Amino acid sequence: MKRFKVLFLFLFLLIMGNFPFFLKAQPSENFNFNPGRPGFTTGSNPLILHTLSVETSFTFMVKNKNNWSWSNFNSLRYSPISRLELNLGVGYAQKHENIRDRKEYNTIKSMTPLSIGAKVNVLRKNQKGKPGIALYASLALPIGIHSQDLVEECTGVWGAPTLGFFMDHNFEDRFGLSYNLLATWYTQSSNLMDLNYSINGNYNISDRMSVYIEFIGTSSLFSSMNIENLELHYSKEHLFNMHWNAGFSAYITKALQFDLSVGVLVGEWWEGKKEKDGSSFWTEIGLSYGIPLRKAS
Repeated sequence: MKRFKVLFLFLFLLIMGNFPFFLKAQPSENFNFNPGRPGFTTGSNPLILHTLSVETSFTFMVKNKNNWSWSNFNSLRYSPISRLELNLGVGYAQKHENIRDRKEYNTIKSMTPLSIGAKVNVLRKNQKGKPGIALYASLALPIGIHSQDLVEECTGVWGAPTLGFFMDHNFEDRFGLSYNLLATWYTQSSNLMDLNYSINGNYNISDRMSVYIEFIGTSSLFSSMNIENLELHYSKEHLFNMHWNAGFSAYITKALQFDLSVGVLVGEWWEGKKEKDGSSFWTEIGLSYGIPLRKAS
C-alpha cells in the first residue's frame, strides 16, 4: 500500500507542477480529444495522435439496501502512432457488507487490479453511417490487491486477460451508436469466464455537451464443487445480469471534460432463476484531461 501511495503522490505532484502548461495546452481545435469516458461502452477511434489522456472517476454504489461501496479508478491513455492506443489503469475500492441484521459491517479495503491494455483501430468510421471497428486486448493483474476474495473476483491468481472488439456508427453530426463485446478469462479462480456486451446511444447537444444511455449485459460462468457419496464432483453454473446506465459529459475547456452518470441493476438470474435481492444502483463522476505531447503538424 505504501508504494502505491508514493506513486499517486508522485503523479499528483507531477501534474500539479505542470498545471500552468496543461491549462495552455489544447489537444484539438474541437471539443473532443476522444477520451475514454463516460460509460462502459467504448468507441473505435483512438485518442488524437500523441495525446496523453489522464482520467479519473469516483463511483458510489448501494446494493440490496444493506451493502454499499465506493471506488476510485485512474487511468492513463496514450496514442503513440496512428490507430493505436495504449492504456494503464489502477484504483482503490472499499466494500461495506452488512452482517448480523445491520448491526455490524464487514469492510474490505484494497487496491483494484493493475490493468494494461491496447486498442487497435482497423476500420475508420464516417458521418454517413459507415461503421468503425477496433480490436482490444488487456490484462488485469492482482498487483496490490490485499483481499483474497477480490483476487478471486477480479483477476484470479495469475491475472485475467480480456479480448474483444468495439464497433460504432455516426449518423450525421450529432447521433451515434456503439457496440462492445468483451470476453474475460480468470486464472485459478471459481469465476471461469465473463462475457460482457453493451449498446450505447449518444447524442451531441452541442460542441461542448453530449448525453448517452446504454444497456450492459454480463454472462458469467462459475465452477462449484460438492461431495456426493464421498466423491468430489465439479459442476458449472451461470449468472446473468443486466444494467441500464445514463449520463452526460461536458467540456469545461477544450482539454478538460467532466461527466456524471447514474445506473441501475435491472436484475440477476442465477441458473435461469431471478434473484430477489439483486437490486442495486450507483452514481459516478469523472474527469478527463487531454495533454498534447507534440505540437500538431
